[in-house]
Amino acid sequence: IYQPDLAILDQFRNPAPSLYTVGPGDVLEVHIWEAPPAMLFSPSVASTTTPSGSIMTTIPPQMVNAGGQIFMPFAGEIPCTDKTTQQIAAEIRAGLQGKAHDPQVVVSLVRNRAQSISVVGNVKDSKQVPMEPGGVSVLQALAAAGGVVQPVSKVTIQLSRSGQVLRLPLEDIIANPKENISLRSGDVVTALYQPLHVTIMGATQQSKEVDFEASGI
Repeated sequence: IYQPDLAILDQFRNPAPSLYTVGPGDVLEVHIWEAPPAMLFSPSVASTTTPSGSIMTTIPPQMVNAGGQIFMPFAGEIPCTDKTTQQIAAEIRAGLQGKAHDPQVVVSLVRNRAQSISVVGNVKDSKQVPMEPGGVSVLQALAAAGGVVQPVSKVTIQLSRSGQVLRLPLEDIIANPKENISLRSGDVVTALYQPLHVTIMGATQQSKEVDFEASGI
């Protein structure tokens, strides 16, 4: 029975899969609510008056620049790198204090370009899989690449990160949820189809190579 190296497996786990932090290249959309009477924002093409009388304004999507910032009207440049969307919203709200009437801000991730996982090897479509708030597991990354081409029982999954390598039989990852770990940005997932075999020779009726599954014989 195959037993993974638990110490290495633990090192590859993502301790905070739900914590997505923004980086250069990500595209953000900002929604701002201003309580009545509105002082800064007024009804416009991009604004909506809610039943409560507050003004909701949507700022067109912006890409986080190479310096890790977006520009927010009346609040100036807002630093975004390594911050969650909630933290960015708090920065914008602080920049609007005293200018807008009791502003409430929501920031959403429209497109992720800063954080991704590479999936290559024996898959239908080798590709960069974007990280998502909530995390991306090994099986989710493989599914995004179209799945493996060869039989599951004959495929080994190799995870590479910062010089460390972990190999797990795909069959075991499917059978054991603990091995379907949440990945981190920059990870490389390689599906390996390398049929394993043992050579039998000597006092036997036939000398030959015998294939066996990724989980062992």
